[in-house]
Amino acid sequence: MNYIVLDLEWNQRLKGQKKITEPVRLSGEIIQIGAVKLDESYRVTDTFKVMISPVYYREMHRMVSEITHITTEDLKNGLPFPTAFEQFKSWCGDDYVFLVWGIDDLDMLCDNMQLHNMDTSSVPVTYNLQLAFDNQISKEHRQISLSRAMEMLGEPALNFHDALNDALNTAHICSHLDMKNGLSGCEIIRKAKRKRLRKRPDNALPSEAERVYPSKKAALRDETLTRFYYEAFGEEIVSTGFVCQSSRKYIAVGKGKSGREVLVRLSFTEWESGGFSVSRTVHEMTEERRAGYLKRRSRARKAKEKYYARKKIASEI
Repeated sequence: MNYIVLDLEWNQRLKGQKKITEPVRLSGEIIQIGAVKLDESYRVTDTFKVMISPVYYREMHRMVSEITHITTEDLKNGLPFPTAFEQFKSWCGDDYVFLVWGIDDLDMLCDNMQLHNMDTSSVPVTYNLQLAFDNQISKEHRQISLSRAMEMLGEPALNFHDALNDALNTAHICSHLDMKNGLSGCEIIRKAKRKRLRKRPDNALPSEAERVYPSKKAALRDETLTRFYYEAFGEEIVSTGFVCQSSRKYIAVGKGKSGREVLVRLSFTEWESGGFSVSRTVHEMTEERRAGYLKRRSRARKAKEKYYARKKIASEI
């Protein structure tokens, strides 16, 4: 059997662009597939990479282009998704499972397959290596980014946000894991009634199903999300200044009375029946995370100022 370390890059719709909702609520359209093939001893035997030309979100979102270095012009040279995926499946072989870092890639893959009326039952068993890493190495009971995992291992990394590079980085992490035992309990369980395919983190809210908000703004106004007792500090944390990190995630600085700070991330799941549920994760505040947050907050402020300036000019015309 082959172990396929899979990573995807996807584009997002532009601001103001109509979101595709049929046959699936499309939060992103895959533009790149990268993968590494491991044998039964978890040794690298082959690699795969293909660029995909999207059908709906054809113009690169500025932020996605900045982190992936993929341009709108690059997309024109890609293959149609069904063709690219069939090539990928052929490369995988007859007997294989997927290894992914986190759950978003599997979710996005299934969404895009449904978009093209492809049978998702062919998607093999998929294991979340992010969870295996937490169980064996970080033991922090939270989601660790791929870049942070490489840093914790003291390993040099290939440039992130390239599908093949990220797959190779993930494959390298496998060499630090007890893979035989590490995959136990790390299978991603698909839930047909949910759009997102996600395993709730240990420090997520008690019951996502009971907390459905009509909008993201409504959720951000709920103090049960933004104020909470943080056991590691032994005090209440108040999180303010949420800014958009991606179409599904918002981040803010959480601060206790002692002055200690954490990074708070709210992840939104959109339900097919409408509305959003939310999970909250709390991360150790590092200089890298602080810089990332401040950069996004600055962008958000400038965008808001630009919006109101244009609105003022329009009202004076």
